[in-house]
Amino acid sequence: MVTVLPVLSLEPPRADELWPEEFVEGGRILTGKIEKFRPRMLAVLGIGAYRTAFNRPEAQVGLQTETIGETPIWLLPNPSGLNAHYQLADLIELFRAVRLAVEPPNVSASRRGS
Repeated sequence: MVTVLPVLSLEPPRADELWPEEFVEGGRILTGKIEKFRPRMLAVLGIGAYRTAFNRPEAQVGLQTETIGETPIWLLPNPSGLNAHYQLADLIELFRAVRLAVEPPNVSASRRGS
């Protein structure tokens, strides 16, 4: 199962309309939720948001070396249409990598009835 949680409770149309402090506060709240629920993986959408919220200015897309407790963190680009850096095929491959990290192929196939 995958659960999606927003970093911010109020999401404006564009991330550049937020103050850095709002991202940091959202990161703090999200950290508390991850520590409480201890999911197998945290996938964060938005490179800039992650860098600001978790004070990781050099973070790159992919599995991060940092964790929250024992929860690994996977950083993904925001799939918003405003993000021109990644094309649909790139996004599909990146999201597929996260899915495979959480749910190995044999589990995925059995759920589809294959």
